[in-house]
Amino acid sequence: MYFNSTYFAFRARLQPIVPLEKKCNHLGQVTETKNETKRKASKGSANYDALITSPLSFFSPPASPSGKHYRFTDFAKTLTLFLCLCLYSTNLFAQTPTYALTGGTSANSWPFSAANTGSNKVQWLYYPSNFPTAPAGSVTKIYFRTSNAGTYSITDLTIKMGTTSLSTFTSGTYQTGLTTVFSATSSVTIPSNGWMGITLTTPFYYDGTSNFIVEASHNGASSTGITVLQNNSTPNGRIYGNIASSSGTATTGLTDFGMDIMTGPPCPKVLALAVSGKSSTTLSFSWSAPSSSVGYSYALTTSTTPPTAGFTNTTATSASFTGLTPSTQYYFHIRNNCSATNYSGWDRQDVMTNPPCGKPATKVSDVTTKSAIITWPKIPYVTKYEYALKQDTSKPTTGTTQTPDTFFKPDNLPEGTKYYVFVRMYCEGNEVSPWALDSFTTRTVCRPPVLNVTNIDASRAVIYWNHVPTALSYEYEVSQSPTPLGKGTEILTNSFLAFPLKDGNVYYFHVKSKCEDQGFVSESDWGTTSFKTWPTSVANSSSNGFMITAFPNPTTDLLTLSIAGTIAGDAELTLMDINGRIASRVKVVGNTSSIDLSKVPAGLYLLRYADARYSEVIKVTKK
Repeated sequence: MYFNSTYFAFRARLQPIVPLEKKCNHLGQVTETKNETKRKASKGSANYDALITSPLSFFSPPASPSGKHYRFTDFAKTLTLFLCLCLYSTNLFAQTPTYALTGGTSANSWPFSAANTGSNKVQWLYYPSNFPTAPAGSVTKIYFRTSNAGTYSITDLTIKMGTTSLSTFTSGTYQTGLTTVFSATSSVTIPSNGWMGITLTTPFYYDGTSNFIVEASHNGASSTGITVLQNNSTPNGRIYGNIASSSGTATTGLTDFGMDIMTGPPCPKVLALAVSGKSSTTLSFSWSAPSSSVGYSYALTTSTTPPTAGFTNTTATSASFTGLTPSTQYYFHIRNNCSATNYSGWDRQDVMTNPPCGKPATKVSDVTTKSAIITWPKIPYVTKYEYALKQDTSKPTTGTTQTPDTFFKPDNLPEGTKYYVFVRMYCEGNEVSPWALDSFTTRTVCRPPVLNVTNIDASRAVIYWNHVPTALSYEYEVSQSPTPLGKGTEILTNSFLAFPLKDGNVYYFHVKSKCEDQGFVSESDWGTTSFKTWPTSVANSSSNGFMITAFPNPTTDLLTLSIAGTIAGDAELTLMDINGRIASRVKVVGNTSSIDLSKVPAGLYLLRYADARYSEVIKVTKK
């Protein structure tokens, strides 16, 4: 049967012995079965075309449109239009159940009326004798006969069914262990004939011989409610109460109820349903074919409720989805189709997509002078990790290492060197994260200073050294012991003026570094140097009439020296900062000499006079 703009077109054929098979999908449309299609070329068949606009056209056919005409033999015409009328009439009453219990005359608001929230859950007990012609098979649609027509909204309508050995209800606990065959917030349209039809999302297998229970409950209906027709059965055929309660009240009254049944054994569900792959944005599922199957229907949703529409049909035994949301709970619904009209209940696989395959959170610890440990968390959806160690921040293209572990420890590295750590993850579903970048610097060994001695005379000496990397301060001892005595003094500078000392004696200067590197505090070994002060015979002595005077002191520019006594040869003035670095040096050519300090920074300086016989050091302050 097919449509044009005005008419239905119906094609029938007569075949010896084999009856005509038709399937009505919805009101006013008929489609051919696969068997019928295969028989189109069968020998001995005869095709007949008819155009009808209503069942009454059988009695008063319309004029043939566009020059078309009816082609019938008397017998073929009568038979063909009779079959068409039967099909057309059946679809006019598509809400009529195939097998039904009727006869109810009393209207009852339980459980569908919102005005009766205290009785929005009811269980009914039905017997095989209520449906004497019903065969064993899968119940695909159920019906409740109502006393009113219209469209109503029912919140969280849930239907459950199950076989039972009960023959009557008693007040108390509801029957449990029933199968949920429908659950959704529904908009129900009831036609004028009063049958409210509900297509089950999970078919219920009825064996044709057992008593069975039907349970209906909801959380709210439209204000006018729905009233169902019932008869006052004996014994108690129902138990009712509030959906939130575990028990109800038994009473007489059995609602008119109908079923559509697909005959035959129950259609088995798919086998070995499993998640075959997943990532943060993809999911894959696989299953095995049951003993009877012509295909499958499936859908991926974020609801536990099986779909009533929008699912995909396939003959494959796998399905994949892309473009999903990371870290989201999904539900894969699937049912087996044993035929075009017989299918299993919905099966479900729950799975959550992985979180985004992001950068791993790296941590650097246990940094030493030659090694470090890099760690990151163990993540269940990661198959392996990859890392690289470099001395620049460019992303690695070679020299990487892959591992299932969550750490690595580079060793034998040079001290005081900065390194960059790259780590990334390989996640399920062939996802690779961006590189995570971290860094560390190997610690520097805390070493003792390398000591230098200068400006030695009979009573003093200057000891200095280069700054030791990571040293915050130093500890020194000045003694005549070649080994430290453990009585050091801490200083922050890297030079020291040892004064006063005894002339003509050997002294030992011991110093060690006190370091801090990346929060790690350490001390070096002692460094030692020795020197000998000059004897008095070659030093200045005021008793022999030799004296040096410097003025003005402090000074801002020119410093004048007045020398009393006889100057020996090679007389020289040397200006040094407190670290022993020479700032200026001039020759002395008379008993009065000057040295220019205008170009040196402000601070404390040592001015040393020395000739072939005498040596003297004077502290000078430059403003």
